[in-house]
Amino acid sequence: MEITRSIILRIFKMAKNRVGIVDSVRLRLVPMKRKIASVSLKTNTIRLNKFLIQLLDQESIEYLIIHELIHIKLKALSHDLSFMRELEKIYSKEDITRIENKIAKMVNTYELAV
Repeated sequence: MEITRSIILRIFKMAKNRVGIVDSVRLRLVPMKRKIASVSLKTNTIRLNKFLIQLLDQESIEYLIIHELIHIKLKALSHDLSFMRELEKIYSKEDITRIENKIAKMVNTYELAV
């Protein structure tokens, strides 16, 4: 199934609710050579790799968005204990590992094809 912009925006809205963010956050789909996603704490902008996102399922896209939203919520880019606590409020440790492995597999496949 093609992941359309409207699907991504629906996932984004649900993810904001799950993380508890009411502030304005921008979501941009952009070409990226090395990353799948990035966040700017200065502008509250999440950027997703517009090519790679097409290879992911909705669960993985939601996870990526939630991951970046937690950075915005905590106003920090680190993956420290407070970050992991926030992530584990939404996902079990097993789900985190499973989804991250699924994303890594798709990223590796994408990098081999490019």
